[in-house]
Amino acid sequence: MGLTGDRRRCLVRVVALPSRPRRGRDYVTPTVAAASHLNARSDESVSGVAGECVVAGGCVVAGAISVRLCHLVAGVEVMTNDDLIEALVAADAVKFGEFELAHGGTSEYYVDKYLFETNPKPLALIGEAFAERLDGETPAGVALGGVPLVVATALEAEVSYVIARKSQKEYGTANLVEGRLADGEEVVVVEDIATTGQCAVDAVEALRDAGAEVNCASVVVDRQEGGTENLADAGVELEALVTADELLAHVESDETA
Repeated sequence: MGLTGDRRRCLVRVVALPSRPRRGRDYVTPTVAAASHLNARSDESVSGVAGECVVAGGCVVAGAISVRLCHLVAGVEVMTNDDLIEALVAADAVKFGEFELAHGGTSEYYVDKYLFETNPKPLALIGEAFAERLDGETPAGVALGGVPLVVATALEAEVSYVIARKSQKEYGTANLVEGRLADGEEVVVVEDIATTGQCAVDAVEALRDAGAEVNCASVVVDRQEGGTENLADAGVELEALVTADELLAHVESDETA
């Protein structure tokens, strides 16, 4: 990747997949953008998917990019959602067959959260991606599956975290939310898999009852079975590192390669 005058070609690779921009940054719209003028230095986060764009004077001046949170790094490839999917597959967390789901339905595939949450490679990638999304909010893990994820996120971001229990304990402090939480504190729910999203909704309600402000939930995999809509009804936006469509398409492409 050489320089052409004051222009350099940079590889845009996905780091995480938010549906909302982070405050204080410049972003393109969720549509494909060509010859956009986006103020971005080579070490800043911008929007784009894997592909090339031309940078001149610190601005993206040519290329085709669609909305994804990513790093613009000259000649350097950083984590993509394909990397995360490959890590999930390598951890044997993606299984096919006939499985009963927690909400009572059945599925021909299953993502075993405990296999990827107890494996250091996908856990590290998830922690990095979730930490990248934080913009001053406190991450809150949904017990049990969200606890390893929120710990990895907090360690990566060097911030405190809280845990939302599924039920109030009947001893000790009898807390439903564990950890220090100030009244009005902004919190992002961290969860493993979203199917209907009800576990995340329950966590949101518990956190709000404890005084938190919650507007977003981040999950590793969105099965796209109503979670987005269910959380939207609760006034919460669902952000996923990987969707079911992306996961299955990747696995299928590997099988036919």
